[in-house]
Amino acid sequence: MKTENDASEIYTSQVMKERSVIRRASRMYWSHWLVLIGFLIMTLVAWDYTRTQVNSKVESRFERNANQVQQLLEERVQRYEDGLRAGLAALNSHDGEISRAQWRLFAETLNLEEQYPGINGIGVIRAVTASELSEFERSQRADFEGFSVYPEHEGDLKLPIQYIEPVQPNLKAVGLDVAHEENRLQAAIRARDSGTPQITGPIVLVQDDRNTPGFLFYIPIYDGWQLSTVEQRRSAFRGFVYAPFIANKLMRGTLDRRSRSVNIRIQDGESLLFDDNQDLQHVPAVDAHQEPQFTAKVTRDFYGRPWTFTITSTPAFKRDVYSILPILVLLGGLTLGAMLLVLFVALTSANRRALDFAERMSSDGIKKNRELAVAVDKLEASNIELEHFAYIASHDLQEPLRTLRSYVALLERQLGASNDERTAKAMSFIASSAARMSALVSGLLNYSQLGKATEFTSVDLNEVLDSVKMDLSHALTESDAELNIPQLPTVEGAESELRQLFQNLISNSIKFRTPAARPIITLSCEQKGSMWIFCVEDNGIGIEPEHAHKIFQIFQRLHTQQEYSGSGIGLANCKKIVEMHRGRIWVKSDGATGTAIYFTLVA
Repeated sequence: MKTENDASEIYTSQVMKERSVIRRASRMYWSHWLVLIGFLIMTLVAWDYTRTQVNSKVESRFERNANQVQQLLEERVQRYEDGLRAGLAALNSHDGEISRAQWRLFAETLNLEEQYPGINGIGVIRAVTASELSEFERSQRADFEGFSVYPEHEGDLKLPIQYIEPVQPNLKAVGLDVAHEENRLQAAIRARDSGTPQITGPIVLVQDDRNTPGFLFYIPIYDGWQLSTVEQRRSAFRGFVYAPFIANKLMRGTLDRRSRSVNIRIQDGESLLFDDNQDLQHVPAVDAHQEPQFTAKVTRDFYGRPWTFTITSTPAFKRDVYSILPILVLLGGLTLGAMLLVLFVALTSANRRALDFAERMSSDGIKKNRELAVAVDKLEASNIELEHFAYIASHDLQEPLRTLRSYVALLERQLGASNDERTAKAMSFIASSAARMSALVSGLLNYSQLGKATEFTSVDLNEVLDSVKMDLSHALTESDAELNIPQLPTVEGAESELRQLFQNLISNSIKFRTPAARPIITLSCEQKGSMWIFCVEDNGIGIEPEHAHKIFQIFQRLHTQQEYSGSGIGLANCKKIVEMHRGRIWVKSDGATGTAIYFTLVA
C-alpha cells in the first residue's frame, strides 16, 4: 500500500511539473513580442529607406529636367545672338550701309524659320537725331514707298526700324521709333552704353494682333572698334541689329511641350512673359488644375533683365516616375510580421488548450491515474502535432520571402540602365535581407528539430567521416584543403546528428581560412576515462579569446555577411548535438594561428 502511495505521489509530482511547463508555454513571452516589434521596426526602416531613395531619385530627375529646360532656352537665345552678330558682320562688311535688297538676301541665307524657330524676324534700327529725321525718311522712301517714322515724341534721339525681314508679317514695325516707349528705350540705352547685347522689358509688338507679351533683342552698331569708354561708344553709335520676339512663339519654337514633363513660367521682374498653364492651345487643361509634385524657382540675369523661371512638374511626370517598390517592401514586411504573429498565437493557443485538457483530466485526483496517463499520451500526441504545425508554419514563411525576392529582381530588370547607384544598393539590401531571413528561418527550424525522436545506436565514426568527406568534396577541392583524419572509435549516438556535428566543424574550418595559406584541418581523439575527447584543429583566421564564449550561442556572429556569409546557427547546432550526447564543447584559439574546437562523447 505504501508503494502504491509513493508511486502515486511521484506520478502526481511529475504531472504538476509538466503542467507548470505547459502553463509557461501557453502565453506569449516578452521575447515573442520583442521579435515582432523588431521585425516591424526592420520593415519600417526598410520601407522608409526605400521610399527615401525612390523620392531622391525622382527629385533628382526633376532637377535634371528643370536645369535642362533652362539650359535649352539659354542655348537657343545664344543662337539668336549669333544670328544678330552675323547681321552685324554683314553690315560691317559694307561699311555700315547695306541696301534693303542685300539685307533681304542676308535674311534668306540665314533661313530663319528652320534655323531660328521662335524668332519673328531680324532687322536694323538706325540712330537718327531729330534734325536728321526728314532726310532719313526721304532716303528710305526710295526703295520702300510710304516709309515714315512713327510715333512722334519729344526726345532728340530717334531709333526708327529701317528694315526687317521677313517684311510682310512685320510690316507694321517698319518705321517704328523704338525710342518712343520706356522699356524699348531703356534697353537701347543700356546696349549703346555697355556695348553688350540687351533685351527689353516685356512689351507688346506692334505686329502682334494677339497682344501677348514679347521683347526686343538688341546688338549695338558702332563706327570703329576698341571703344573702351561710354563716351566713345555714344559718339560712335549708329544703331542696332535687332530681333523681335513674341514670348509664346519663342517658347513653342524652343521647347516642344510634348517632349517634356515640366511646365514653365517666366517673369521679368513682376511682369509675366510666359506661362505654360495659360498657353491653352498647347497645354492640356488637366495640367492647370493639379497641384505640382515639385517646384523649382530661380532668378537669372538674362541679357540685362531679371528673368525668374518657375518650373513645376506635370501629372505626366508624376505618373512616369511612380514606383511601387516602397509599397512592396512595406506589404511584404507586414505580411511576414502577421504570419509570425499568427504562428506565435497558434502555438500559445494550442498549448493552452492542451493545458486545459490536462487539467480537466487530472481534476479527479489520484484515483484516476489511468485516465491521466491516457491524457498524457494525448498531450504528447498534441505536442507532436504542434511541432508539425510549427514546421509547416515556418516552411510557409519561405514563400512570401521568395515572392519579395522575385519582385525585387523584376524591378531591377524593369529599371535597367536607368537605375541609379543608390536605388540599386537599396534593392540589393532588400534582396540580401530577404535571403538572410530565409536562411535564418531554415536554420532556426533545423535547430528546433535537433534531437526529436532520435534513437541512439552504435555509430562507426570512420563511416561518418567518409560520408562527410563526400558531402564536402567540392569545398575541399575548391579550397585545396588538407584534411587529416586518424582511426576513429565507435560510439553510442544518433548517426545523422553526429554527421552534422563533424560536417559543421570541418566546413567552418574551410570557410574561415587564411587567404594566403592552404587550409590544413586535423582531426584527433583520445579516450580519458568514460569519455572520448575529440579535437578539430585548423590554421585559419582564429578567434579572439574574448569572443570565444559567444560562438556557440545561437545567432551570434563575429563577422559581417560581407566578410563571411552564414546564419550564425551552425556552432549552436554543434553545441546542442554534443549536449544531447551528454558531452560538452569548447574552443581554444589565440586569435592569430588558427582554431581548435574540442568536444566530448561518451565512450
